[in-house]
Amino acid sequence: MRDTALLTGAILAHRWPPAPENFTEVTSDEYALRGLSSTTAAVTRLHQAYQAARYAEVGGALSTVNDAITALVSTSRGQERRQALVLECSAAVVEAKLTTKAGDGAAARVAAERAKVAADDADDPFGQAAAAYQMTCALLKLNQAAAAEELAVGSASSVAGDDPRRISWAGALTLIAAITAARRNDLATAHGRLDTAQRLADRLGRDANIGYMAFGPANVTIHRMSAAVALDDPYQLLATSERLDATRMPAGLRGRRAQFHLDSAWAHTQIDEDALAVLHLLETDRIAPEIVYTSRAAHNLIRDLMARERRREVPGLRELAIRTGVAA
Repeated sequence: MRDTALLTGAILAHRWPPAPENFTEVTSDEYALRGLSSTTAAVTRLHQAYQAARYAEVGGALSTVNDAITALVSTSRGQERRQALVLECSAAVVEAKLTTKAGDGAAARVAAERAKVAADDADDPFGQAAAAYQMTCALLKLNQAAAAEELAVGSASSVAGDDPRRISWAGALTLIAAITAARRNDLATAHGRLDTAQRLADRLGRDANIGYMAFGPANVTIHRMSAAVALDDPYQLLATSERLDATRMPAGLRGRRAQFHLDSAWAHTQIDEDALAVLHLLETDRIAPEIVYTSRAAHNLIRDLMARERRREVPGLRELAIRTGVAA
């Protein structure tokens, strides 16, 4: 666990600016003394910071929180140990998300495997679903799309049911399965899975954040947009985007809101609407600057726009390019 945390820190040092020092002033030993409730709160903060696209902050705190969880697992018994294992799974899920975001599929796979082991030991079906989701993402980064799709589809079936947690996890796994189908240009399967996810979101009846997956009707719409990117269909993406008011999404879900604007920027770039593309990129930068700083997709869009720059028509582009390191 410590080696993986150090690897994550090395990735972060290369890809993101230094983490702020105010995430927590509590050491891992102090967490251990305070016990389960304090460490649970720390893991919750990790998830919240990740969803707010504060990736450096998460990376700076992971090692301390992981050390505290290791101590809890090794010293607790019975139900308290099971809860500590659930926390171990949850923290490993955050680490898998972070290393996936950093582009390191191998490290993401290690973290997802650790999450699965902890979930299996705790006999936690929702932790198992979370681990499967992150393993799917890791496999996609490792260019193992067929294995990723098989895992997502099978895992979605395993959590079928009417409990809101089951609906949320089945929906999230169905959405990632839809994206895998879109990436292999299987329009019918991608749309069929998106429609299945829509029915699950309608059953849930709200934009929830169960399991820190933000599954709900808005999330289905965002994935429809991402599927349109994979299918190279900017007009479908823009038509889909009209169904969603990103400003009404929960304030903490900055990463999801930023994805809406990043995908919209891609669509406008594809149809030579450069000014609108830049507006969406600037909004992405305002909402979640670390995404623009790290995202290969964002950098590629900025380069494409710079290559055909018409400064009077796209104010703010050059400044954004300089700020993100795309241009000197």
